[in-house]
Amino acid sequence: MMSFDARRRFRRPRIAAWLGLLLAVLLLVAAGFADRQLKTSTHPGFLPEDMPLYLYTADLPMAWLRFSRTTLGVNLAEEASAALRGMELSIRQSTGIRPTPSRLRTWLGGSMVAAVDGRDWILCARPGLAARAASIFFGGKVFHNGRLHQAWRSGFLLISSNSGMIEKALAAPPVIFDIPEGISRGAVVMELRRPLRAVIAVTPSATLPVEARILPTETFSPGPSGTWAAPVLAGSPTALLSFSDAQSAAKLGTLVAAIDMPEVAGGIFPELVSRWSLGRLPSLLSRNPAPNTPISCALYDLSTAYGAPMPQLAAATSATQWLDALLPPSSPASSLLSYEWSGCSGWMFPLLGDQFSLYGFKRDDTQYLATQENLAAMLAAAPATTEPGIEDNAVITLDWQRAASIIMETAAWAAIHELLAETSATDLDATLMPVMRALAKCGIMHIGARWTSDGLSCRGVLTGVPRMAGTQ
Repeated sequence: MMSFDARRRFRRPRIAAWLGLLLAVLLLVAAGFADRQLKTSTHPGFLPEDMPLYLYTADLPMAWLRFSRTTLGVNLAEEASAALRGMELSIRQSTGIRPTPSRLRTWLGGSMVAAVDGRDWILCARPGLAARAASIFFGGKVFHNGRLHQAWRSGFLLISSNSGMIEKALAAPPVIFDIPEGISRGAVVMELRRPLRAVIAVTPSATLPVEARILPTETFSPGPSGTWAAPVLAGSPTALLSFSDAQSAAKLGTLVAAIDMPEVAGGIFPELVSRWSLGRLPSLLSRNPAPNTPISCALYDLSTAYGAPMPQLAAATSATQWLDALLPPSSPASSLLSYEWSGCSGWMFPLLGDQFSLYGFKRDDTQYLATQENLAAMLAAAPATTEPGIEDNAVITLDWQRAASIIMETAAWAAIHELLAETSATDLDATLMPVMRALAKCGIMHIGARWTSDGLSCRGVLTGVPRMAGTQ
């Protein structure tokens, strides 16, 4: 048998090992607690005050993981894998860290706030022990790369592509977001501060639910309450907008007019808005003699076959006098050419020939307007129906399959004609086209909007059930 002294000598190493293990566990727990405390803050962080677009999420790694499981996330992984790998490589070269949700949480924490101005960007995070240890080792920098400008302020790490943004953030007060109530921790909040004020929150779940609030510069009265029926435009429109009344359409037109059209494609968008007199629409809508009449408008297609993008548009409403007001006031009645479709008598006002003219007809109590003869013929042959029981002041639907096709065709046309600055068809194939192919599989976007005393409140989903094979 082992003597008492021998047993005591045998137990000492075991006791020391257990004490060492216990100490290591306590140190890990303490480090984890300290790491969590360092990553916690009472506000999102610091950013320059003059940026047009701000983004915030309380838990970016969670949002990343959840988005990767959505339909759009899966589609992007399939269609844009090369672009995503290139982005991952660029981030890895800039930071020395492979971008994954777990590594992101380890190095930068969960809460992130960022801002962009179209040229440069700035990110503010609340890191933990790993980043602070690296900062000590690299002389105040977390990422040892000269291309990234970095600075610390009150426990927050500022990272930017521009040193001037860092200087502004170091002198700015804490950034404040008007976050909608009840959104999940992983939601991404975008705040647009110019040319108009808007707050958008997207939840990274199956259909990408979205809530938005647009704050106009003037005070708007709430829209009419109660349900209404929207006139249906037949076929399969790419985008469909239905309004409970003309004032809702006019107010939305005023908001859109406040947004500067992007100076891309050689300035073609502002030029088309001017030539098509789209700026007249809000005033025409506000002068509607039947202000409480629902209106539906649709974009069916955008063709580049005529040398410039030509939209295929349609509208329907029972306010016949308002549609008549779309005609130029100097045009005599003799300028209208008589037409008839499926027993519905109508007229044609020539503008740019077959590719873009005004075609109108009345059936029952509804007046229809189209920009191409074949579209007017299709609407006249389809049964007249309405979509009842709508409670919002406006409803917007978008078919991603058709929208992506239009965007790809128009972008390719613009690149071929050298209308995209520093962008070739090859560049589009590597960047825009994969994203559009991913969106094409995302079904239908559906958003309802309601006017309040504070502006326009929107709610809906950005993606829907994917189309069944063979459907139109």
